[in-house]
Amino acid sequence: ASGGDDVARDDDEDEPATQPTCSHHRDACDASADQPSMPDVFGGLTHAITMKGAMWSWAILHGPKPAENRHFRLRPGWYALHNGMGQIAEEARARLRAFIPDGLPDEVSLPHGAIVGVVRIDGHASVEACASTRAAAWATGPVCNVVGAYCSLREPVPHRGAQGLWPI
Repeated sequence: ASGGDDVARDDDEDEPATQPTCSHHRDACDASADQPSMPDVFGGLTHAITMKGAMWSWAILHGPKPAENRHFRLRPGWYALHNGMGQIAEEARARLRAFIPDGLPDEVSLPHGAIVGVVRIDGHASVEACASTRAAAWATGPVCNVVGAYCSLREPVPHRGAQGLWPI
């Protein structure tokens, strides 16, 4: 997925991949996390990313998915996480169930057409760089945007959204 404006995209091909590890992944809602307060985060949100399939968002917002695969690098920072109206194919659902055998809700039970949380992107890595980390199973690339922190909203915010990356 692509789209949005270049404010939040990092398309500088001459710049080497940033160095955060794919295994750095924690809940921003954790009071012990060294993070900006949530009001600071929400006040600074300028862009959202849309997920095709609410199960992917759930996997990010509940901890197991530490990388978001895109065809482009996202600039480090906070993004709203939006579930689009589409649902993922059964093949992808089966893959997710293999990664998360217990507790993964079914796609149809999750909110669609809504902002469901926020994620902090810490940088990006190649699939190869993620190979020896806990992100290995999730890293399909071509660019693995590293999820450093996340927070689910208590209630989803209905929003039409847009494909890929978009300004809010």
